[in-house]
Amino acid sequence: MRIAFSVLVVIHALIHLLGFVKGFGFAPVAQLSASISRPVGVLWLTACGLLLVAVGMLTARHAAWWMPAAVGLLLSQALVFTAWSDAKFGTLANVLLVVGVAVGFGVARFERVTHARADALVSAANRDAAPIESTLPTATLPPAVRRYLERSGVVGHAAPRTVRLQQSGSMQLSPGQGFLEIQARQYVALAQPAFLWHVKLAMFGVPIVGRDTYERGRGRMRIDAGGLVPVVDAADAKIDQGALLRYLGESVWYPAAALGPHITWEAGADEQREARATMRYEGVEASADFTFDDDGRFVSLRADRYQGGGEAAVLRPWSVRASAWSHYDVHTGEEAYRVEVPSEGDVVWHEPEGEFVFFRWTLRDLAYDVDEPYPRW
Repeated sequence: MRIAFSVLVVIHALIHLLGFVKGFGFAPVAQLSASISRPVGVLWLTACGLLLVAVGMLTARHAAWWMPAAVGLLLSQALVFTAWSDAKFGTLANVLLVVGVAVGFGVARFERVTHARADALVSAANRDAAPIESTLPTATLPPAVRRYLERSGVVGHAAPRTVRLQQSGSMQLSPGQGFLEIQARQYVALAQPAFLWHVKLAMFGVPIVGRDTYERGRGRMRIDAGGLVPVVDAADAKIDQGALLRYLGESVWYPAAALGPHITWEAGADEQREARATMRYEGVEASADFTFDDDGRFVSLRADRYQGGGEAAVLRPWSVRASAWSHYDVHTGEEAYRVEVPSEGDVVWHEPEGEFVFFRWTLRDLAYDVDEPYPRW
C-alpha cells in the first residue's frame, strides 16, 4: 500500500509541472486552456516539489512526511480551482491524498505520545527506583531456579533498573485468520514493575499501531487503526491480571527480576526442571509454572490468563515457549557482562478446540539500563 500510494503521489506531483511549463512559456500545454502567469507557475512548481519531498520522506520512513504533503495538498487544490475546467480531476487524487495525510498524522501522533510515555517510564525508573539486589544468596530458591539464574549469567552482577528490547515476528488475531508481520519495541522497569510495549503492523494496507502498558499494577491495551480509529481500548481487573502475567513471563529477558521482592518461588514436581513463580503487586496476584531444560535454560511457562477484556474475557491456559537462545552483551551501571536469554519462541492460547498460536516472536535487540527510548519510527 505504501508503494502504491507513493506512486500515485509522484504521478500527481509531476502533473503539476504542466502548470509551471505553461506559466513560463517553455512549451505549449494543450491540457491547460486557462492563462497562467509566471507567479502562478511558480506555485504549480512548488506544489510539485512539496509532494515529491513528502514521498521522499515517506520512503525514508520519516514520521513527519505528512506535513509537506498537507501543505502541498492545500496548494494543489487551490490551483485546481484556478483551472477547474481542465484540472478538476486532480481533486480525486487530492481526496485520496487527504486520507493518506490523515493516517500519517494519526500514526505520528500515536507514536509521539508513546515515545513520550516510554521516555517517562525509563527516566523515572533510572532516577527514583532502587535496583533489585541480584547479589542476594540463591540457596533458598528451588534448584531449577538457581540453575536457571546461574545459566543466564546474572548471579553476582548488578541488576538493571530498566530494560529496552526490540522484537519482530508475526501475530494471529484469531484462529485461522492468518499471521500478520509485526515490529515491536518494549521498555521495562524492574524495581517497581512496569512495561510499555509499542507495536506496529498493517492490515489490508492500513497501518495499525498499538500500545500495551503495565504501570502501578494496572494494565491497559490500546490499538488504533491508522492512528485515528480506536479498535481496542481495554483496561479492567482482568487486563491487570493479564499484564502482571505478561511481566512475569517476559522476565526471562531480564532474569534478575526473579530475585525481586514481588516474586516468590516454589519447587515443582520435578524440582530440577520445574518451579512455580507467584507474583504479588498492587493487590493483584497470579502464578505461572516454569519449565527449564537440563542445562538450566528456560523452556516454557504456563498459567491461567484472561483472554480478552470486559465481560467476554475467559480464563484460559496460556503459555510462552522458547525455541532458541542467544547471548547478549549488557551493561548495568559501570559493569558489563553477558546474559543468555530466549531469542525465539511463541505465545499460545490453549483453547478447547486446540492450540491457538497467537504470537511468534524473535528478540532482535536487548539492552539494560538505557537512558532513553529507541529513536522514533
